[in-house]
Amino acid sequence: MQRNFNLIYNGSAAIRILKLAVRAAQVRVEQWANCVWCWIPGQFSRFMSKAQFKAEFVNFRRAGAKGLTVTPHSLTAGSYAGRTTIRAKLYHSRLESLV
Repeated sequence: MQRNFNLIYNGSAAIRILKLAVRAAQVRVEQWANCVWCWIPGQFSRFMSKAQFKAEFVNFRRAGAKGLTVTPHSLTAGSYAGRTTIRAKLYHSRLESLV
């Protein structure tokens, strides 16, 4: 069985939404037309709203961005560097003009 990776609809998000202490590898998540089907070992399978997953995605990303400091790159215009305070990881980004 092939599983596709999805940033929004995944087992980790389902665990965070349901506030469970289960490994994400054990959770099976399938995206359906209007909902998301989740199966967690030892519990009933359940249908969950896509809106719950989208809200969890936004909240999770916002929480991760709180520890990010962004500074303009000194040598290149339109280039920025972001550094996380938690893992001290460095990210580089360049903004291009759309005009």
